[in-house]
Amino acid sequence: AITLQALKTLDGHALAEGQFQFELYQGSTLLDTVANMADGTVTFQPLTYTDEELGVHTYLIKEKQTPQSGYTLDTAEYTVEITVSDPDTGKLGVEVTAIWKKTGAEPVKADTITFTNQYRTQDKKAAFSGRKTLERRALENGQFTFTFSELSENGQTVRTISNAITHDQTGVFSLPELVYTQADIGKTFLYRLTENNAGAPGYTYDASVYTLAVSVEDNHDGTLNIVQTIQKDGVPATEILFENQY
Repeated sequence: AITLQALKTLDGHALAEGQFQFELYQGSTLLDTVANMADGTVTFQPLTYTDEELGVHTYLIKEKQTPQSGYTLDTAEYTVEITVSDPDTGKLGVEVTAIWKKTGAEPVKADTITFTNQYRTQDKKAAFSGRKTLERRALENGQFTFTFSELSENGQTVRTISNAITHDQTGVFSLPELVYTQADIGKTFLYRLTENNAGAPGYTYDASVYTLAVSVEDNHDGTLNIVQTIQKDGVPATEILFENQY
């Protein structure tokens, strides 16, 4: 008897036990379907032979093409040749004598059977918006400006994204759009938003400091989930609101 094995690897995501399935054929006959183990090993049921089955036996191994969102499956097909011989020892000799891997028009020789899948997520955008109000005077378009910065984990400024964000005549403003990728999964990004005090006579500026957090999560289906939170002067808030007075 001989047991055929393969290895499954997954790029871009942790591999789970039973996540992918693999098929063993002899000719057009499906002999076995098995799933991968957590470590990527794929083990088929043993193949047994009798002394009436001496010679070369040919098998085909391939991954079952069951679509999963975010995953690109390996379409390679492996042809395995097993030679059964009688060495006059009272026990048949059974060994793999050739492996051929086919991904294109022509198969090439291989030493092992390895299937490699890929997991990729789509980039995800996030944006914050806010409001500016002004007491006792009509608000003009672009009258006040804001500075938006990215922070380190300890609250230090990493970079200034914009120091000239302006509002419209109704007081509404939007912060620059932020884009997150697969490499950001599991990370939390911190930002600070403040109003620029231009010192215009008669005006009292809002000195509030908003800390904005963006956490990036994997939906495990090729998409990202973005969790956005807001704090005003260290206290959780539901909106960004700057209130000035004249």
